[in-house]
Amino acid sequence: MDNEVEWEWEERIYTEKRRRREADWEEAKARDSKFMRRGEGSGDGF
Repeated sequence: MDNEVEWEWEERIYTEKRRRREADWEEAKARDSKFMRRGEGSGDGF
């Protein structure tokens, strides 16, 4: 029982990390495309 809960917890952490990394990647790609299109930042200090 404990083993199963531990595995579920590790899977949840892994999924959360992967989702956050993918979100960061999408954000970076969007920022890059904005730079290329307009030659300026997205108004957040860049």
